[in-house]
Amino acid sequence: MFRKIAITAVLATAVFTASVVAHANVKDPDVQARMELMKKIGGATKALGDMAKSGSIDAAVVVENANALASHAGQIEAAFEKEATDPKSEAKPEIWSDKDGFLKIAAQLATAAQNLAGAPDTLPTAMGQIGGACSACHKTYRIKK
Repeated sequence: MFRKIAITAVLATAVFTASVVAHANVKDPDVQARMELMKKIGGATKALGDMAKSGSIDAAVVVENANALASHAGQIEAAFEKEATDPKSEAKPEIWSDKDGFLKIAAQLATAAQNLAGAPDTLPTAMGQIGGACSACHKTYRIKK
């Protein structure tokens, strides 16, 4: 279980760090907005993953970040409504050709975060669900850069 939490925390940190570099020189405002949203998702996920990894869990901070994550995940559908492109974009065309699959994973992320906000003591288990949703989405819908 600890290994799964540690891997999720490391992945969240890597995604968050990479997103800072990826946002430079983005021309399309819709792509920039999507990237900013994903950066917020990465930040909340990183905060939760760091707590889970350390074992030092502050319920109030868990609730705050879980609520932020749920809110941001709830914005994914609107952020990806328009098929905007940019050379810096990491969005695969599959987001639009398999919109239902993409939105299903976004909903799973939102649900996992909402559940965690209601039960902050479940952080270690919830990180597996959150990390699973992130990983599933990135494997199918994100270009590796």
